[in-house]
Amino acid sequence: MESFRLKLLAARIELLWWFIRRERQKGNKLLESGFSHSSQKLLALNHRFSKHCAQVMKAQQEYGRKAKTWTHTQEYSECGELSRISSTAKSANYTYI
Repeated sequence: MESFRLKLLAARIELLWWFIRRERQKGNKLLESGFSHSSQKLLALNHRFSKHCAQVMKAQQEYGRKAKTWTHTQEYSECGELSRISSTAKSANYTYI
């Protein structure tokens, strides 16, 4: 049963990273089209982006505790401010059971 829960948690983490990548693409398109960094669209997008980043960090810590693979040196470089995002940034390379 624990293995099944780990797989569900891994699927949730992957889904959250998908949302993060999607929000990054949207943010890049808005910035490229000339939207101000303080525009309402970009602020709303940044709020959703930040929410997903917090959720994925919490889920990854939980996964690490349950799978006993977590190290405190893992970074969340993907979860930066939306205005600093580059469309060429690679997604996180995490391996789940």
